Amino acid sequence: MRKFLKIFRSNEIILLMVISITVFLLIHYGRLPGTNTEVVVFVVDTEVDFRFVENLPVEGLQKINHGSIVARVIREEARGITIKSASVDGEDDNLKVEKYLSALRGILEYKQNNPTHKVLVNISLAFDQDNIEHHQIIRDLHQAGVLLVSAAGNDDSEIPVYPAGYANEVITVANANEEGRAPSSNYGEFIDISAPGSVEFIAHQYFPGQVWIKTLKAEGTSFSAPRIVGLIANILDQKTDLTIREALNIVLENTEPISDPMFFKKKLGIGVINKEKILTSIDSQRWLNSYTTIFIVLSCLLLFGVIAVSWPQKFIIIFFGILVGIPFVLLIGDRALFVYNLWRNMGFEMIDLFWWGGLIFVVLALTGWNKIFVGCIWCIIFGGMVGTKASGFSSGVIDFRLVGLCIVWIFIGMERFLIFHVNVSGKDYDSLINHIWSLSSKVANVARARLISLGEEAVEKLIITIESVKSERKLILLLRTLEEFVSPKAKNTLPYYLYHPSLKVRKQVCKIILNRDKMPINTLLTFGIENFGFSELIITHIIRIGESSIPELISILEENQLEKKRLAGKILSEINSEKVLEKIEEELVQNSNLDQQILLEILEKYGTEASRFVKKVYDMFVQETEMWLRYQALHTLAAIHPEPQQLELLLRSLTHDSQELVRCEAKGLLRDLSQKDL
Repeated sequence: MRKFLKIFRSNEIILLMVISITVFLLIHYGRLPGTNTEVVVFVVDTEVDFRFVENLPVEGLQKINHGSIVARVIREEARGITIKSASVDGEDDNLKVEKYLSALRGILEYKQNNPTHKVLVNISLAFDQDNIEHHQIIRDLHQAGVLLVSAAGNDDSEIPVYPAGYANEVITVANANEEGRAPSSNYGEFIDISAPGSVEFIAHQYFPGQVWIKTLKAEGTSFSAPRIVGLIANILDQKTDLTIREALNIVLENTEPISDPMFFKKKLGIGVINKEKILTSIDSQRWLNSYTTIFIVLSCLLLFGVIAVSWPQKFIIIFFGILVGIPFVLLIGDRALFVYNLWRNMGFEMIDLFWWGGLIFVVLALTGWNKIFVGCIWCIIFGGMVGTKASGFSSGVIDFRLVGLCIVWIFIGMERFLIFHVNVSGKDYDSLINHIWSLSSKVANVARARLISLGEEAVEKLIITIESVKSERKLILLLRTLEEFVSPKAKNTLPYYLYHPSLKVRKQVCKIILNRDKMPINTLLTFGIENFGFSELIITHIIRIGESSIPELISILEENQLEKKRLAGKILSEINSEKVLEKIEEELVQNSNLDQQILLEILEKYGTEASRFVKKVYDMFVQETEMWLRYQALHTLAAIHPEPQQLELLLRSLTHDSQELVRCEAKGLLRDLSQKDL
């Protein structure tokens, strides 16, 4: 149990991230669209294409009709209710009227057969003439408890159309926002309420081998009415104890005035809807729920930021990738929803993706398998499962989540079996070597420990095996194993591989030797110069050693090898310790023959911290005749002087110096001083 807790403690950051994502998924995807059968909305219009309504791709050049757009508006407002199509498609007006009345009768029959269902009807079509039969059906629906919402019409007229004109039985909606009425919208005393009638959707149409994406824009009272219907349906979905009339009253009581003369003449209804105000009135925690996603994302980013200082470079890249990725995801939100709907259309839920993500975390946390290996196997199996389901071959027989769980046990069980095999293999050298190359670090560690326990006998065989290995990965693993032997022969073998043809192998051996032995600084610098690509590794190692390396580094500045002196100077500059300046001061007092060029470069890096050397650098500049050294001394003097303005007279005199480089530098420094004064 303690071992189990230790594993998770080492991965606590990842665990916290997974918990955060879990909470987000449960909140955001707790209920899927179209699951509440108690609230039913009928769209009396052209035949509804529910693939478009659910943001799924439609086939070919199929036209997105009026009824589909109306239903999409309702779906956007209410994600959890049931939408049904009451088609009134027809070839001529008479047939359309007949189908329309037939559709209304069908809705009435549905309500009579399902008295407990809360039924709403959206009618975004109109007839110019009143009709006794039409009015009677509307009355019957109203008396049965069905809420009818109708579009006011788009004739810029005060003359009512029907069923919008049946003021006692129908809620009529005009097209307006707080700034005013849309020019085309009808108005009059028969209007009950107003809502914005402008819509814009992205439609996906797929053809063999490609998907087209196009934007649909429309405006009119036809799309104002479904906003009201969707809002009332949403209220009923969230507050199941409310009646339709109570939900309607919440909408009517939370409106805003309209800056339009017709509103003040009471011809645009009670006002324009205020969606946020309405939804907040029924859910006091709406603000928290609305910003759950942002809250979780920012918490995760903060968590990343706190620990990023101690993270390797690859995790820093991941962190900034998330920073860039979040705005990108928000930008393609509608297309991301399209992908999500495709996922659902294949028979999956969002929890399936989370389930498989959680399982791969369990594998990586509880086992030592190589991450790339696990990721590749996981993707192959996961892709195969998705392909199987998408093709329809599974027919619901394959349990997607159970397969993932079985694979986890296979990973764990296989590793335990291999560890058991290593433990029972005893002194079988070949078997132990094969397990050292295992893709599981736990198996490799057990095999390595068993091999080391064999002692000197294993060293001889290991050296022979190393000489015959061609793979870089395998060679590095064996060299790491050889390094753990106490045997002098093992330690003496490693330096030979500092000259291996592979740079990766040479660097690995260099790291092993640096961590194991305390090599002289002079030797390290010589090795770094002779082996291209090792300088940074050696610089990092010497800086890690710290201040104890300073005396030897400064003594190197008296040698004749220029490259070694430059490397030592670079390290002294990066150590950034007061002891560097103290040691340089001590050496200068003793009149040591330090390289002046590199000494000036080191002092310049320390800036005003090296102000004690101002006089020494000034004397060096005055006494020197070589142009490059005079230039460097002048540049260093300006960098370390605590009051650079005091150099103005010197700099002005040097603007006429015989050496061009010194003249240019003096002019540049004067220009910098004048800008600072400003």
